[in-house]
Amino acid sequence: MSFSTIIQTIRDATANSGTATSAEKAQLVEACNGLVTALETPEQKLTSLCFGPVRALIIRLGIDIHLFDVATAALKKGESLNMQQLSDETKCEALLIRRLIRVLIDMNHFREVDQDVFQPLPEVALFSTTSPISQAMIQFTNTLQHMFQLPAYFEARGYQSPTDAFDGPFQFVTGTKLHVFEWLASNPRYQHANDVTMSLRTKLASQEKWFDIYPLEQHLAATPPSETFLVDVGGGVGHHSIALKERYTQLPGKIVVQDIAPVIDGISSMPEGIEAMTHDFFEPQPCRNAKIYFVGHILHDWPDKQAKTILENIRNAMAPESVLLLDEPLLPERDVTFLPAVMDLVMMSQFSSLERTEHQFRELLDSVGLELVKVWESSNTMSGQSIIEVRRRR
Repeated sequence: MSFSTIIQTIRDATANSGTATSAEKAQLVEACNGLVTALETPEQKLTSLCFGPVRALIIRLGIDIHLFDVATAALKKGESLNMQQLSDETKCEALLIRRLIRVLIDMNHFREVDQDVFQPLPEVALFSTTSPISQAMIQFTNTLQHMFQLPAYFEARGYQSPTDAFDGPFQFVTGTKLHVFEWLASNPRYQHANDVTMSLRTKLASQEKWFDIYPLEQHLAATPPSETFLVDVGGGVGHHSIALKERYTQLPGKIVVQDIAPVIDGISSMPEGIEAMTHDFFEPQPCRNAKIYFVGHILHDWPDKQAKTILENIRNAMAPESVLLLDEPLLPERDVTFLPAVMDLVMMSQFSSLERTEHQFRELLDSVGLELVKVWESSNTMSGQSIIEVRRRR
């Protein structure tokens, strides 16, 4: 195949990408990334490595000065913006705007239609203040600050994975003894960004519900209505439980959503059949003998020391027939792709914790008298989601 044919094929794929399925888009991205890797010179690779993070920082600065809010408003009106308008509306020096917008033009957020006149492109709306994507950028650019200091942390502490949730890379960089969650509570802007980012996962249309993966029906008839059917441990404001109740309106027994007081106190109401309860999962579990204990994306926030305490408190409350379900990221034992591998490092830098493999989960559970029964994997191979079924060891 000639190079001109290859180039035209890529252009055709770009023009028709809107009709592709999620799986097809992922395959196209993978193929294009492979092509870029094969074609890049060493100098280009070095440039990408060194200056790639600058793009995220420029986006963050644009969010901070409300540049994307101004641009989104103009986009909706079909208008362009001149430099003076941008400076006046963002309260930002015109020279600084010009320096930032050069990068944003290269990133296809703006088109320069005349000298110092810029047309906003659809991408700008992703980073307006009301967009959850903008909050995710605030969250992860803050995280990047800590990750950039990992070389200094390991040089000072020795090259060993951190294991203390209260004395790890995050504390080293910020100079605090607070846990990340305590620090967030004292920094409202970052707390909000974190909350929005975490809730974004549950709002993604492609994200399956845990009960789409795990065969819940087997437990429905076995639970008397007078008993607790499910305890949502560390369940926040109840996203998982509310979705479950909407799917199974006639669930036997009640659902209990547990979290710490500031979270529970912020809940104004719950659907019938769901109870909100104040509980710290580092304390003994008050709901005993429930049919199901559900833990969603919590254990990966904690190194083994604290994870064992969480699990022990649940185990001590479980009846012999109780089931513990873990909706947690599960790393493959080998051939880990980029994003899961990086998220493992994010968890290390922020929480001194880790994303675990099935083997690591088995060891962790076994250490507290629990047994990994089965890993239920999503039928959607693109999601990588799985539910870990756990019971008390007999």
